[in-house]
Amino acid sequence: MRTPVSTSTGTKEAKAANFTEGTSPAVTMQRHDALPPNLPPRGLNRAAAAQYVGISATKFDELVASDRMPKPLRVDGRRIWDRRALDRAFEALGGETASGKNEWDDVA
Repeated sequence: MRTPVSTSTGTKEAKAANFTEGTSPAVTMQRHDALPPNLPPRGLNRAAAAQYVGISATKFDELVASDRMPKPLRVDGRRIWDRRALDRAFEALGGETASGKNEWDDVA
């Protein structure tokens, strides 16, 4: 059995348990201790906003640049995306074809 080695931010054993060797740990949204577990944060940073809509941060940046995702709010130099604005933008993506008709409408 290996003995855990303490570091300033926890043990190496605890950090190793968070992800499998050879893979990177999943991006997780930081929570404020004051929020109850069933209440997601209203404002999201770039990585969390991209994860929220299910895409990479690079693809998220492309969608923001093309106005298909909202621009962030600026709060004291921080960029924060409104979760509700992300919901509206995601719904507007819609999955419609060039004809304007959703290809799933005819599936019964």
